[in-house]
Amino acid sequence: MSWLTAGVMIINLALFLWAGHLYYTQAISTRTFYGFKALFYFLLIITTAWVKADPPPPPLLMYAILLCFLKDLYYFLQPLRWRP
Repeated sequence: MSWLTAGVMIINLALFLWAGHLYYTQAISTRTFYGFKALFYFLLIITTAWVKADPPPPPLLMYAILLCFLKDLYYFLQPLRWRP
């Protein structure tokens, strides 16, 4: 794994933890939090595709990450009147 990929993954994790903190302190709405989570999963998919591992990551892992991304993207794209 290159230093660039590792850096992107660390920044991605920091973004996810920061968004979780803002959501916990009620500084951002639920919809914005789902947007941050969708961005987190998207960047995770991209960086996982960059990693040249031996053996490669299992396809089931990529499908699970993709499912999480699509779920959070769906919640983020709901109208503003949506509340959980």
